[in-house]
Amino acid sequence: MSTPRIHDKLIASAAWEILAPLGFQQKGRSRTWFADEGWWVSVVEFQPSSWDRGSYLNVAAKWLWRDVPYWSFDFTLDSSARVSSFSKFESEEQFTQVSRELARVASTETLRLRAALPDVTAVADLLVARAASSANPHRLYDAAAAAYLAGRSDEAARLFAQLSLVQPNDSPNAGWLQKLRRSGGELAAVTGDDDRLLEVLSHQVATSRKALALPESHVALPLVRRSAR
Repeated sequence: MSTPRIHDKLIASAAWEILAPLGFQQKGRSRTWFADEGWWVSVVEFQPSSWDRGSYLNVAAKWLWRDVPYWSFDFTLDSSARVSSFSKFESEEQFTQVSRELARVASTETLRLRAALPDVTAVADLLVARAASSANPHRLYDAAAAAYLAGRSDEAARLFAQLSLVQPNDSPNAGWLQKLRRSGGELAAVTGDDDRLLEVLSHQVATSRKALALPESHVALPLVRRSAR
């Protein structure tokens, strides 16, 4: 079994001190830390470099309604998950302070993220706005799922249907994309059935949690029921 390197130990120590009170846990012995929000996860990565000792810092949200069975940076408030450039290890004393500063930045960014995502209505507003200016199929899926949960089924159906449309630049070898396009068509067809689509998305959250070795959650997906008109 390998012995943790000193800079890894310093990062872990700072994260336990500063991030653990926010609900973060370390993923095994890696430099990835996460806070379980039920249907999404706050992710902090003290990203190593292949060429020197030290760390970058990435902070993002991962949506568990996605059929992506690995840790990913799905949503950020700014243009990138990277919130700090590379900080080099020079000495134990120097990197102790660097690690604490990186953890403090991660804490601040996590609190910003949580403040921007207080409920599924706010999530839908953000994701639908972003999907309107992006051709990214994952963004369309996320926006559709959030719109549905926010009680905007017509908008969700439109976004799922848009996702299902094959684009000229789609690669025929991208199996994940073909699967996502098919999923868009299938979900567009059942969006009007609250119970059916809720069941599909809830199953995906449970599947994602299992794939990421997260404990079973009793937190139900939020669903704003459409008002009778």
